[in-house]
Amino acid sequence: MCNAAMAGISVKVYPIFLVVVLLSKYSDCEKPKVDDDVLDYDDPRVWTRGAQRKRCWGYETNCRETDRMFKGRACVRQTAESQSAFDRRMNDFWQYGDWGYISTYRDSMQEICSQRSATDSLFKCSKDNEMCVAKNIFMDFRKMKHHESRDSFRKDILGPGKVGGRCKMHTGRMSTRKPGDVLQAWTDELQNYGSLKFKPSAKAKECDVWVEKPTVLMKFDSGVNLYHHFCDFFNLFATQHANGSFTRDLNIIMWHTGATPYFDMFKEVWKAFSLTGMYKPLTDYDGKRVCFKDAVFTLGARMPLGLFYSTPIPEKCSGSGLFKAFHRHMAHRLNLTDDRPDISDPSYKLRVKFMARKTAWRRVVNQDDLIKALRATKKYDVEVVEFTREVPLLEQFNTSYNTDILIGMHGAGLTHALFLPDWGALFELYNCEDIRCYRDLAALRGAHYTTWRDKSKFKVVERSEAHLKSATEKFSNYRMDAKEFVKLVDEAAEKVRQRLPKRRSKDEL
Repeated sequence: MCNAAMAGISVKVYPIFLVVVLLSKYSDCEKPKVDDDVLDYDDPRVWTRGAQRKRCWGYETNCRETDRMFKGRACVRQTAESQSAFDRRMNDFWQYGDWGYISTYRDSMQEICSQRSATDSLFKCSKDNEMCVAKNIFMDFRKMKHHESRDSFRKDILGPGKVGGRCKMHTGRMSTRKPGDVLQAWTDELQNYGSLKFKPSAKAKECDVWVEKPTVLMKFDSGVNLYHHFCDFFNLFATQHANGSFTRDLNIIMWHTGATPYFDMFKEVWKAFSLTGMYKPLTDYDGKRVCFKDAVFTLGARMPLGLFYSTPIPEKCSGSGLFKAFHRHMAHRLNLTDDRPDISDPSYKLRVKFMARKTAWRRVVNQDDLIKALRATKKYDVEVVEFTREVPLLEQFNTSYNTDILIGMHGAGLTHALFLPDWGALFELYNCEDIRCYRDLAALRGAHYTTWRDKSKFKVVERSEAHLKSATEKFSNYRMDAKEFVKLVDEAAEKVRQRLPKRRSKDEL
């Protein structure tokens, strides 16, 4: 006989921590077909040194700071800064860059169409429809005809009567605010949700296709840019937190309505979110009436004040617990391995990776001189890496995961900072006048950040004539002073050494 108090609980030891998960969605004795690292956070608990202790993430009601599983370093108080000003910065960092980001959407969810019975439909969205959740939802895609359009995000597909469910509508609850970008909200796609005369179900004749498995619907940002596509992955992770479900036994559907092909250079990452390791395009349902039992419409990559494309990170704030959790989650799900020797050994040499660029612009023409000068100090384990298509993506991530100081020119490759260890540093050789992009990303991850400060010690050796009127810094090549380069690496190394753990714990791995 099943013990009701333990039904649905799955225990598993991981390299990072030991999680006890309560799968409250399933009845006693039921064995759901999910992978055994499902995280359902209705009642998160962690076993620590043999003693059970209630733990939380940070966005739950009454979650004490001492009970948070992933804590950030937050903000450093500035000279002559008032307590109220400091408190505002701390609150802003929490709200926009840490677990408060989850609270914003999780707490603003409201029912737009309520269930009258357990088999009815349900539809709810966050304040401005950045995220929506639906049960037993009907969507009629017979008007899509994607071969006739190259518009990837058409707004005219789901008209009145083409999307909805059998439930009690609450008129006026759904926001009518129009997003400034298609990747900001679901207003255009779901604004016509209404109550139907039939119940979407496996037996309903109105449903040409019934999708039983939980389904995530996403609008993707650029699939050829690591920075922008990781905004997609991060917001999927954030959505899972807000929705309280981390199962990989699900469908991921790319909301794509036109004939324009979508190129995804980072497909390997999907294995972190789906057992199939892949998604399917919405166009697979073209011409059909589709009913989903459980559907989640995810947070978008370019929301106002969203993460991490347009996050207003306060000055001198660093170390988001949310990003630390994302780092651990991705490392575990992608099976990254730590292969460092004992970092507490005084003879340990910091691992420095210099990312070489093969593009036409933003190259360091005397790169070899910089590497030679750094190796001459004999203080570092220096390696030049090329994160190109020829190098398997997960191999690239594993390299970053085992790096102490990551060096590179401004560019999407610096998104690898998300995989640096807690003590790691990012040295953006030159930010090309895009000051906040990777500085803020490093701050969110909790990595030390430095960039070139003395412009008299580097010079432009070549510049694109086609871009003389705009973004010229990004379309130039540079020669950099070797002594200044070594000095800046030494500065970053000092910060890293100050933060190196005295011994490696499982969590720090």
